Amino acid sequence: IVVFNIIPDASSTTAPSPAALAVSLAVQAADPASALRATSLGGSITVAIPPGTAELAAAEAAETEVTGDEAPLWETNCVPKTYTAFDMDTCYDCCRYTCETGVEKPQVGGQDVLPGYRGRVCQAVCMKYCGFGRAVNISRDR
Repeated sequence: IVVFNIIPDASSTTAPSPAALAVSLAVQAADPASALRATSLGGSITVAIPPGTAELAAAEAAETEVTGDEAPLWETNCVPKTYTAFDMDTCYDCCRYTCETGVEKPQVGGQDVLPGYRGRVCQAVCMKYCGFGRAVNISRDR
């Protein structure tokens, strides 16, 4: 009997979850034509995963599915009503909280931001989105 403990990779945002890896291993073990079963040691392999693992893997996969055409939640839920300091600050607080704690990860250069840099990237994205980086037209004729 061999027991695997699958530990999550905390340094990668694109690595599959332990539940997804366990389900993938079980699927390969159940398929007689898989490369896993074609080996001399794997021919008689059976895999038992803990109850709820398949459901957890499916929930994690559904949670991370976001199409490229949709705006992130911090842009749809947090919109500045006007460019006054109060509204921009309210937008910024909402945006940053949603960006840092939501399931959608901010991206830089098409790649998900690593967890240690998420707060810094969310701060910059939300400052720009909520209007703090916009050009201000100051007119003296009032």
